[in-house]
Amino acid sequence: MVHSKRILIITDQSLKPIKFFIDQVPKLAKGLIRLGHDARIISYSQVLRAASPFKSRRFSAYLYKKKVDQEIVRLKVHYQPDINQVGVHLCSANIPARHSVSRREKSEANISTY
Repeated sequence: MVHSKRILIITDQSLKPIKFFIDQVPKLAKGLIRLGHDARIISYSQVLRAASPFKSRRFSAYLYKKKVDQEIVRLKVHYQPDINQVGVHLCSANIPARHSVSRREKSEANISTY
């Protein structure tokens, strides 16, 4: 039997109906869950929206990017995933690949982009 892995998917997911059908990330997570893995999706834009009091995304990203990156790192350290998957458009985010805290000694957190 395959050992289930903790997978953290960081993406810029939109909950608008048309984008929800076009976006493939929920389908990817659902497929991984059906295979027996624990897959979690973190939406960068939703974390940004929660951290910023402003409605403008461009203005919020300029002022609160560091805070959002720290919050995602805090969530990542708490969840301790085996695999990290980061969206291509989020490669400019300052989210480190590895931390000193690891769930298992053998496994190292990998970052892949899609």
